[in-house]
Amino acid sequence: MIATSKVALVTGAATGIGRAIAIRLAKDGIAVAVNYIGNPALANEVVTEISEAGGTAEAFEANVGVVAEIIGLYDAVIEKFRGIDIVVANAGIAKMGVPIAEVTEEDFDKINAINHKGTYFLLQQAAKQEEMVAELFKFLQQVHSIHLQGLEFMHQAKPQEK
Repeated sequence: MIATSKVALVTGAATGIGRAIAIRLAKDGIAVAVNYIGNPALANEVVTEISEAGGTAEAFEANVGVVAEIIGLYDAVIEKFRGIDIVVANAGIAKMGVPIAEVTEEDFDKINAINHKGTYFLLQQAAKQEEMVAELFKFLQQVHSIHLQGLEFMHQAKPQEK
């Protein structure tokens, strides 16, 4: 078990944007749970890069298109790091270069399982953690406050009618 100040779970973190997000979070001192599916070598490269730069990371395999695997992912990350503070729902797939007329129902279901269902149930697990709910509530309060300040500014800047 590793105790750190902040822990981020980044899905699809073995490649592309997820990899960049994981590395950036680690540079900011955040421990990173590197989620991947199917290619542990790529995930381990990210973990090694983070570790060699002085950060903390661990690879976790899970198909985020399957709810039971999302639950298992959360359990494994919490067991390893004692909690999750940040969730980056980055995992996503597409059928690049395939005309819409050729996308099969199986392709469509797989894309939606990871891109939509996975994101929804990943965030549902986050909502079940009291600490994350409290942080989300604080964030929403800040956004609401900024929005109200913006409205007040707009009202003050609005020319007065005669």
